[in-house]
Amino acid sequence: MQYIGYWELEYKDMDVVIEKFNQQLSEPEKYPKIIFGPFSLNDGGKGFTGYETDDPEKLQRLQFHFAPEMLWKFVPISDVSMAIPLWKKMKG
Repeated sequence: MQYIGYWELEYKDMDVVIEKFNQQLSEPEKYPKIIFGPFSLNDGGKGFTGYETDDPEKLQRLQFHFAPEMLWKFVPISDVSMAIPLWKKMKG
């Protein structure tokens, strides 16, 4: 599945977050795959990153890895092109 991971941090924690991000990149098997981002919302330390994983433990591990400096919310996303045929089938 694919997810958008919305995150929030305080700028005072940026050095620690950068260190943890580099550690995450050096151990990709432990964490969900980054498929886009990270992107800043330019809203006081808020942003999002796209992830892909079929293992919910990897999402949890990511949250634990960045705690307590970052807060996370994961929202599943799907490709609309997959939903259209299903919608037509259900209505048909």
